[in-house]
Amino acid sequence: MKSLILEILLSIIFFIFFVIGFYIIYRQVALIRKGEFRNRDRLQCTIYGFIFSLSVMVVVALAFTFITNTEDFWGGTTPPDLNPLFLLIPFTCCLIYITIYPLIDFLFIAISKESDEGLTPFHKFISLKVINRFKSKSLAIIISILFYLLVFILPPLLFTFSGLPFIMIWITWILIYPLMILTFYGSKGYIAGVSNVYYHIPNISRSVFINFEDYKRGTKQILSDPGPYIILGLMLFVFVWAWISLFQTIAFFFTGSLAISTMSSVFVFVTLFFGIIGYFTRFWGRKVKYRGIDIYFAAYLMASIGINVLINFLIVNQNKLLSTFNLWNLTIQIIPSYLSFAWAAIIEEIVLIIFTTYFFLNRNSNFIKNIRKSKITECGQIFDPIPLFNFIKNRDPEIRKYAEETLLLMFERIPLKEDVNLNEWKFKNSILDGVCDNHTNYRRICCQVLAQLENDVPNIIVPWIIESLDSPNYEKNIPILKSLLKADIDILNKIPLEKILNLLNDPEWRMKLLGLKLYSRLCKKDNDLISKLNFKKFINDPVDKIQIEILNIFSESSLSLPYNIVIEKIFYSNNEVRAAAINNLKNISIDGFKEEIFSKIIPLMENPSSLVRASIFDIIARIGKFKKNKIPILPLLEGLVDFNEDVRNSSVLSLDRYYKEESSLLDLDEIIKKIDPTNPDTLISIISLLGRLWKHNPKKILTNLLIFIKFENKQLRIIISNILIERYNENPDLIIQQLIKIPDVSGYITKGIIAETIIKIGKADPISVIPTLIQFLENQNIDI
Repeated sequence: MKSLILEILLSIIFFIFFVIGFYIIYRQVALIRKGEFRNRDRLQCTIYGFIFSLSVMVVVALAFTFITNTEDFWGGTTPPDLNPLFLLIPFTCCLIYITIYPLIDFLFIAISKESDEGLTPFHKFISLKVINRFKSKSLAIIISILFYLLVFILPPLLFTFSGLPFIMIWITWILIYPLMILTFYGSKGYIAGVSNVYYHIPNISRSVFINFEDYKRGTKQILSDPGPYIILGLMLFVFVWAWISLFQTIAFFFTGSLAISTMSSVFVFVTLFFGIIGYFTRFWGRKVKYRGIDIYFAAYLMASIGINVLINFLIVNQNKLLSTFNLWNLTIQIIPSYLSFAWAAIIEEIVLIIFTTYFFLNRNSNFIKNIRKSKITECGQIFDPIPLFNFIKNRDPEIRKYAEETLLLMFERIPLKEDVNLNEWKFKNSILDGVCDNHTNYRRICCQVLAQLENDVPNIIVPWIIESLDSPNYEKNIPILKSLLKADIDILNKIPLEKILNLLNDPEWRMKLLGLKLYSRLCKKDNDLISKLNFKKFINDPVDKIQIEILNIFSESSLSLPYNIVIEKIFYSNNEVRAAAINNLKNISIDGFKEEIFSKIIPLMENPSSLVRASIFDIIARIGKFKKNKIPILPLLEGLVDFNEDVRNSSVLSLDRYYKEESSLLDLDEIIKKIDPTNPDTLISIISLLGRLWKHNPKKILTNLLIFIKFENKQLRIIISNILIERYNENPDLIIQQLIKIPDVSGYITKGIIAETIIKIGKADPISVIPTLIQFLENQNIDI
């Protein structure tokens, strides 16, 4: 009775898996054909379902055979007898199918187009190097048949003639080809899995260092998402175990025993499960080009899996299958030759190790690159930051750039997603750790993300900043403080003032300097804060940059430093300190300037430092009184052609002030002589000065301005146009009469600078300009 129930159960299982196999392939074909199903498609799906169920039945019957032949499962009761045919028939059918299929596959390669040669690199290699070497289809068919006979039929026969059992040679030899394909894709799937979990672990070397400092943070981080750590460990163990298994399988052939049993009834099901899942996740659910051969190829691999599971089980549990294989003369030799099947397992393990090691070592292959790109795309869509942060450290510039673009885009979208919590460690720690990372690209991107989030979600980021300021890690604090220098002032106001004041007392000069810069930003909004600043504490700091900053804070305010301190710093050894001190002279009342001050600062007009000269010229432009203070004019004229833009701009302001005071001493020719058409920077400065000196000689200045109004430099053209528009009210006839005579140059879309200038003047004074333009319409000059 037990045996009957068992056989009925196996029959039901066969039918169930037939339906499952049919449905699986039906869904794939329907996906590709978009519902257009033909009878031929149904037949092919039926064949696949039949082979699929047979391969599953090999494993299921194997498991039931093991159970019925193991007394420990029955607790002293008599186990049922299982008809051996429930294993032998599926086994034989699968073996015959995997023997015949390569011939079908090769014939398909011979008669198909180049684009239809097959799914795997093995097919392409065989097509290119063997079957389709010649253009003739008939020759290709002959070669495919001969190749099949030569590779799949002849070797087992030759080994049999040498005295080896035929069934053992047949099974072992015929499994090599499908197992190579399965292990190839199995290796790729394994590497994809290892890569996936590895990329989900924050940079290991960096994490170890940081979490060593704060082990509680590291423990919390691991416990919150232990999956990647556990799975990575298990998968690496699998690779190590593959080596151990290889050597012990070789030893098994010679000794007949295994140090560790690699198979049990549980492993039968595990192997079946991972074989099927691994295969179908690789090939299924994608809209690829549909061909009937693909269905037969899928069945071929499934049948191979069934046979392979049986052989691996047989190696260590041969006594459980003795009665089953003794039923037929064909299979009676299997049990006595069970040790020889170890070579099938050895070959499989060697191929697996070779492929896996290749992908491990060849990190720049297209396969690995595609894994990385797909992972970047996926993580950007699901807001998974850890892999993206890892990828911006990648050696491949293409991967780095794509990861950077995706990461920045992801953080732009996060403020709009209510279900994404930025306070999670994977966001917060990754950004705050990244701003002090030793990897330049990683650090730059994290600083950029932090600055972006400060503007987008300040209520979340400000607590991060306040928390970080309490950390002793200067390398983290400094980039965060630098980001506040560019952040909106409202964000800075949310930082408690005592935190900023604490920075001013920090022993680290960089923290102190950044504290001063932040305090300076606050002072611009609240001038009363300056009076609370103890300048004496910083004015003689051994770090020059701190002196410069405190001087700049006072120069940008209305408060003045003591006279003696300013004079002392004007003659300091550091030119930047000098320049900052000179800028503070403007806060000293004009009446407070004594003759001795000018006697000390006038020699600095020829200082080699551009910063110092620019600052001196600015003060001179503000104070004036050139004659009284005996200020020389030559350094100012030379400043017009200085290489430094600040010096040139300050010279223009100073000379404008000078000629307002001493108009009789103006020598326009001296200024015009300094014009160098080949140097647009100095030319712009001199033109700007001429515009300021307009009223001294409008006609001469206008003549020189019009020489350069069509100059190639766009900035220069705009400056001259603005001068003419600004001075039009002073000399309207002169400007419009001269301007309209100049030939203009315009494009298909944009107007020329002459036309634009006249239009702007006309809009301001249409009553005068329009009649003048009408008069010029009668002129015979085409340019006019």
